[in-house]
Amino acid sequence: MIGLAGTLAALCTLAAVFIAVDTVLPPAVWARFNPLVKAIFMVAAVLLTLAAPLTVAPGVIIDVRGAIVAAATLFGGPWVGLITVLAGAFYRGLLGGAGAMPGVLGFAAAYLACLGLVHGWARYAPGRQRPRLLILSAGVAVGCTEALSLLLIAPPATGQQLFITLGPMLALAQLLGTVLLGSLLDLLEQRQQAQQAIADRERQWRTLWESTQDALFITDIDNGRIVDANPATVALLGYAHAVLIGRHYSALVPPLWRTQAAPYFTRTAGAPLPLVDIVLQHADGHAVTVEATSGGALRLGEREVVFSSFRDGSERRRTQQILNRLDWTQAVINRCILALLGAQSEAELYRTLCTALTYADAYACVGVGEALLDESRSIRIVAASGSQADYLHGIELRWDDSPLGQGPYGEAIRCGQPQTSAEITAQPACMPWWETARHHGIQSLLAVPLRIGGQVFGVLLVHSRNVGAFGATENALFQDLANSLGYGVAALRTQAALKRAQQERLDQEQRRREILQQTIAAVASIVERRDPYTGGHQQRVAGLAVAIATEMGLDADRIEGLRLASVVHDLGKIQVPAEILVKPSRLSPIEYALIKLHPQAGYDVLASIPFPWPIAETVLQHHERLDGSGYPLGLHAEQILLEARILSVADVVESMSSHRPYRPALGVEAALAAIAAMRGTQLDPLVVDACTRLFRERGYHLDLPATEQPVSGLPPHLRAL
Repeated sequence: MIGLAGTLAALCTLAAVFIAVDTVLPPAVWARFNPLVKAIFMVAAVLLTLAAPLTVAPGVIIDVRGAIVAAATLFGGPWVGLITVLAGAFYRGLLGGAGAMPGVLGFAAAYLACLGLVHGWARYAPGRQRPRLLILSAGVAVGCTEALSLLLIAPPATGQQLFITLGPMLALAQLLGTVLLGSLLDLLEQRQQAQQAIADRERQWRTLWESTQDALFITDIDNGRIVDANPATVALLGYAHAVLIGRHYSALVPPLWRTQAAPYFTRTAGAPLPLVDIVLQHADGHAVTVEATSGGALRLGEREVVFSSFRDGSERRRTQQILNRLDWTQAVINRCILALLGAQSEAELYRTLCTALTYADAYACVGVGEALLDESRSIRIVAASGSQADYLHGIELRWDDSPLGQGPYGEAIRCGQPQTSAEITAQPACMPWWETARHHGIQSLLAVPLRIGGQVFGVLLVHSRNVGAFGATENALFQDLANSLGYGVAALRTQAALKRAQQERLDQEQRRREILQQTIAAVASIVERRDPYTGGHQQRVAGLAVAIATEMGLDADRIEGLRLASVVHDLGKIQVPAEILVKPSRLSPIEYALIKLHPQAGYDVLASIPFPWPIAETVLQHHERLDGSGYPLGLHAEQILLEARILSVADVVESMSSHRPYRPALGVEAALAAIAAMRGTQLDPLVVDACTRLFRERGYHLDLPATEQPVSGLPPHLRAL
């Protein structure tokens, strides 16, 4: 019973000490103690638990020293445990008695056992939370070491007797003490961690509350009064914090906005409200537009509150205005680029540009004025667009020194610099247009000169419904657009001049061609007057040659050259005596030699005329053959012009199909058979094929005379030949 009383006294003392510590010292304070202070506390605890049993049962030492050692080592660390062991061992040594040495050794054994458990846990379970199993294991370890220390009491028989009788009680006391003390310290540690987490969250919340740029309100749902407001609210609305607290929210909202604002101060349930713009009232009375949002109701102590957030929307609106302006600018630039690239005339360019600048009704009226050089130096409006375009058509503008020329309109042309009027009706120089501007709701204007090569030729006029609508940004934009417009006008004028010059050249070329065609017709008429038979032959050959060239896909200009060459291809026969041309019998070698000279003779006549087509060369080569058997030059294949190759086939077909003085007409079929026989050797195969298709597939026919009596007009001495 003595041992039990001492054990209970030790346990009660231990419990009282740590309950007092828990009561007096909050966990956060205990956590801030350094190891030396904790060691002093543990030393005091071990000394008290050693001394308490002596008071209850003198001479019997049954304490919970092992529990102190375990707690010091587990919760204070190796050094706190070591200091506690040394102090406890020293005190136990001072107490003396037969159990002094075993007591000292029990301290050391308990410390080593706990130190081993701590190191084992750190090695095999690093980072994990200290479990209750570790505390229980420490209690078992120190209980066993304390019980075994009784065996060291001399004499051995006494030690064994004490081990048997007091050992279980001593081991149980150490176990209970360790669990009790360990649990208390573990609770202290958990409380400290929880309080630290709460403190961290409160600090984070306070930092957020005080540093956010949004105005934050906490409002009592029951009475609508403000419970708290952050510094951003004070900065936004201009009220002192003390003035806001306890004030009803409606005092901060203009009457017209209270219905819309009420849900953001008093709502109790549901999903968060959407972000909307509402108006609050500043301390000096002016309205502040804010973006409002609100969360659900929450409980703060004994009252239910709602948390509201308000953000100054002026910056967002400014940003949105900038973005809208950028979008408008980009759209206008795109439209102006299309106008500059696609306009076919100055009027179209002016009209399209003015329409682009009034896109989305950004400006009330935009126009272009042309600076006239008449006696009054008038400004003629050549284009205007916008909802108030009639304004420009209803005013008189000049750029002289008269009152009508002294405003921004005329000044921009005279000085060559952009002119603005922030408020037309407040600028004396704009007095002639005050009434008209008021009628159309126009407040400000910008006039930008238009230049070509440094010379001002007009003015770009932009009018706005707003006062002071034209700042540095607008001036730069419209100056760039005016420069681009000037370049566009210059390009159109240059293009128009080029078109006029080109048209003049085309007209001259057409007149030249007509003259040449008339020349060809005149030459052909000369041949026809001398030999009507040859004239008809040339016309039919020309028709067939044109048809063949068309079938082969030649362009129209080349076909026209071929037609003209065909009409005069036998021009050289004018130097051949008529008797030879109409001779009804075979020609002599000398006569045939004279006939073969006609291509060269025709070339000599035509070579001096500057035709845009190779007419003279075609006439020269129309009797050449692919194999070199032709005349007069004996050319081969590609040396012969395509026009001459076409003319050769047409000449052969027409000649064989029609009547000749020395033989009757052979017919088209015979002619086609003849050119087929010469295909690829003397005549171009492609030309022969095209000619054959004309007659066999396209239904082409030669317009031959109905009666053929070419020798009716021959002199008597030739008729008998």
